[in-house]
Amino acid sequence: MDKDGQKFFIIDICGTLFKSNTTLDFIKFFWGDYILVKFLFSLPFRIFNRLVYRLCRLEPLRISLIRFLKGKSREELQSMAARFYEEFLLNRTNKNIMNLVEMKRREGFQLILVSATLDIIAEEVSSRMKIPFLLSSALKYSPEGICMGKLQQDLLAQKCEKLADISIFPPYGGIITDNYSDASLIEQTKEPFLVCYGASEGRWAKQLSNKTIERCHFLKV
Repeated sequence: MDKDGQKFFIIDICGTLFKSNTTLDFIKFFWGDYILVKFLFSLPFRIFNRLVYRLCRLEPLRISLIRFLKGKSREELQSMAARFYEEFLLNRTNKNIMNLVEMKRREGFQLILVSATLDIIAEEVSSRMKIPFLLSSALKYSPEGICMGKLQQDLLAQKCEKLADISIFPPYGGIITDNYSDASLIEQTKEPFLVCYGASEGRWAKQLSNKTIERCHFLKV
């Protein structure tokens, strides 16, 4: 892999390639009828989750939902991810974003998926899109390959550090994302593409410097 950051085009998955928070939707897809899952997705708990994230950068909702994967083998989870992709994600594809990614591939950029989603989901997207390079959150497994219901590595708010760990340093060539938490990445990228839902374009101005905003492309979906 060429480690020159300017040759890389960084691609977010959740809300960018797909209209989905893929980790949460993955659990809901398979366990959505469970009473506890319904409670975790209830408005009061989601408000609590948002407050905790703002204060501590922790997501109780995400942590709790990942526990539902405990006891599943790696192979079983990979099979579930393939089914989730086919039956859920494909119907929520942002086609104009996919077209942009393919354009950047033709321009010669090294594409890399960088997402806080679960590795089983990121790996399925990587395989389907033929993007071999990826960074994602990683599930923790026992020596026998059984999921322990927690993360070995969490990419949430850690993308810059994890890119540096594999010797990819800024400035980066490009990025496409809908995540405000990617502001530090965007600031260090030559050509940012920002995915906007509704009136979110105005909020980006509060997250980024004026100099960075001037070189951003806003893509409404």
